[in-house]
Amino acid sequence: MTGGDVLIVKDGTYNENMGEWFWSGGVKLSSSGPPGGTQENHTIIMGERVGGVIVNGRLHAVGWPEYVTVMQFTFLNGGEIDNTSQIFVSRSGFKGGLSTARSSYIYKEDIWAWGSNRYTISNYAADHVVDNRVIARLDDLGEVPSLPVGAISHYLTNYSVIANALLFDVTGSFAQPYDLVYSSRPDVGFNKLYGIIGFNAGSELGGIYPGDGGAGGHEINNSVVWGTSRRGMKFNSPGPNFVLNSTIGQNAGNAIEGQDNITANNNIFLNNGGIESLSQCDNNLFSSSGPAGSCSNSDTTTIPEIRYLPRSPISGKGATIEKRYQTTLNQNDEYDVTLTSEDLWPWPYEDIIKRDMCAESSYGWCATNKTLTEYVWEFLGYTIPPEIYGP
Repeated sequence: MTGGDVLIVKDGTYNENMGEWFWSGGVKLSSSGPPGGTQENHTIIMGERVGGVIVNGRLHAVGWPEYVTVMQFTFLNGGEIDNTSQIFVSRSGFKGGLSTARSSYIYKEDIWAWGSNRYTISNYAADHVVDNRVIARLDDLGEVPSLPVGAISHYLTNYSVIANALLFDVTGSFAQPYDLVYSSRPDVGFNKLYGIIGFNAGSELGGIYPGDGGAGGHEINNSVVWGTSRRGMKFNSPGPNFVLNSTIGQNAGNAIEGQDNITANNNIFLNNGGIESLSQCDNNLFSSSGPAGSCSNSDTTTIPEIRYLPRSPISGKGATIEKRYQTTLNQNDEYDVTLTSEDLWPWPYEDIIKRDMCAESSYGWCATNKTLTEYVWEFLGYTIPPEIYGP
């Protein structure tokens, strides 16, 4: 195999890892991996069909050369991307989670990860990482970890994006429970979180905590945090921080809390424990979520009937997550996140995802006969709108 080739792996089960590595001077280096490609012509390793290739092993994209794409595999021992750049992983499942560390310009799309790990999808000491259309389910670890946990993390990670993510059905107990999205100490920050739906977060986790210390600010846009036992969103970063066009409801703690320099516009706050002071806020709906304070153009009288997590009932306020996002790198070496006209639902590859994620689980979604799309849309007890699956 040479750089730029396409390797198609036939359907079946394979009892080996994809890639191997070794330590050298405290750095992970590749001892077995593919040749690199170019920006125009990636080296591609792909399964014959989505869900058709089961790897009873682990993805080790460690120390790989640039411009390698891995797609259409289910890895039963998880995966890692480490000490590399320009790696693309798509249409793949990871039992035990998928981690990215010490790497740059990593693109993950149509990923489903589940299992017992501190973070089901972990990004550590990385930059320019995109997690687009990802699912992360944090399962019972069996023993109580002494460190923070979450479904997905941006730990020491900068200029990165999470878009169209489903985070749900958490099980287990944790000594330091944190949030579905937990991020700590980025040295630059400026991460973007768009189109996240977080719900059924277990008995201990909160919603989205995009910056626990560190520098910079973060943006949460068009996202839902529903029914957690803690807070909706929290910031401990200097900012500027933004919560825009989001629905935060039925959380036992504050809808938003943390440091100043938080701007909140066009949100629905419904039945939360309260809300801490905001630096700037405009055009929000406050219903049983604490006082609107000095916010402008607030609606404090409407009681919204939210039937579907992905769809706001009020035009111009709250989250409506029905289309796909795309990311493009701009001239400032930052990602622009734009909403496309392409439908997000039905969720792609949902039959394969259920086969994988429910093979050893009977909780939450896995205890139902519903598709993933039905489970998300019907979580609040209403029948899915007929147009979601089309005519």
